[in-house]
Amino acid sequence: MALELSIVIPAYNEQDRIKPTLEEYLSSFSGTHKGQFEIIVVLNGCHDSTREVVASIQGSSQEVVLIEFENPLGKGGAIIQGMNSAQGSLIAYVDADNMVGAKETQKLIAALKKSDIAIADRFNGNQIGNTQPLIRRVISVCSRIWIKSFLGLPYSDTQ
Repeated sequence: MALELSIVIPAYNEQDRIKPTLEEYLSSFSGTHKGQFEIIVVLNGCHDSTREVVASIQGSSQEVVLIEFENPLGKGGAIIQGMNSAQGSLIAYVDADNMVGAKETQKLIAALKKSDIAIADRFNGNQIGNTQPLIRRVISVCSRIWIKSFLGLPYSDTQ
């Protein structure tokens, strides 16, 4: 039987952040998609103990799938590899740092069920993630301006 949902999490040296992210997503989606989801963690050339952290959670949760690449593929490459191995009829990806939590991802999945594609936007005026340091926010604003101006994309959050 096919799964309803696959959540892909690319991870590069995320030993300190991946555990709370996985725990939150497992807790949230076990309540709404019990037995019908998987979380695919794609280790992207990690040099820390991210693998061990994920493996320890995987030992007690059949929903966690671990894919490992010795050499980094880049974020996009890791996402593509995760999506290629996904078993769910719906596929989402989230960052390992849990910037967008499971509650917001649940909303995105609900929107995805009604459409062919759904795009989350962290910059629509609603605070959905953790507040970033000033320098990260300045870089982010400059990046969004560049993307809109030079690439002509109408989206403010292209990740």
